[in-house]
Amino acid sequence: MKILKHAAGQIPNMELVGNIDESSDFSLIDIEGKELHLDCYEVSRINSVGVRKWILFFDALHKQGVKVFFYRISTALVDQFNYIKNFGAGGQVISATAPFNCESCRKMVLLEKFKKELVTTDLDEDLFLCPHCNKKSLRFDDVAEDYFFFWK
Repeated sequence: MKILKHAAGQIPNMELVGNIDESSDFSLIDIEGKELHLDCYEVSRINSVGVRKWILFFDALHKQGVKVFFYRISTALVDQFNYIKNFGAGGQVISATAPFNCESCRKMVLLEKFKKELVTTDLDEDLFLCPHCNKKSLRFDDVAEDYFFFWK
């Protein structure tokens, strides 16, 4: 796993890239102040040791009073947020990536979705604009109620 720091004042201010596993070192995350805004789009997978390290690290931050905000959590992390109690360790998911398939050009696309969008959008029925073919033919490739269960 790589940890990238974004430009000063940019939100999110840190980014996780790659696999989260036994070699991951969360202590390299630079925490300035009492908030951490973390982009998780590039997290490709997480194994059981990585899950344990993740929970221990973010739980310790929570106990220290650091507020953690997760952005663009990858599909690998969506699974963990859904299945593991307290995976977020007190942190708040701001947005998640969601898988879509284009019925026109057959490409798969990951789109960032926010909780508030789910109130006004029916992901199981609505079609969205494909960035590849510019047709409104993207269909959500999961069951919204199950995929975004962690927001309930």
